[in-house]
Amino acid sequence: MTVAYGADELTLAVDNDGRPLNSSPSSGGSGITGMRERARALGGDLSVRRHPGGGFSVRATLPVESCGDS
Repeated sequence: MTVAYGADELTLAVDNDGRPLNSSPSSGGSGITGMRERARALGGDLSVRRHPGGGFSVRATLPVESCGDS
């Protein structure tokens, strides 16, 4: 798992190098769909990719607002 924080976005990534998935990572249950909906509700995006030798990656990119001096 990695977390990267920049001036205007936050990226959360989970990489799994385990056994291959039996189905498409974006089909089936509502887990991926729910995570994607939540990311989009926050103005971000969620991607899921298979690794060629097995496993997969899930990456969420979310916008962040800078904190000004108050």
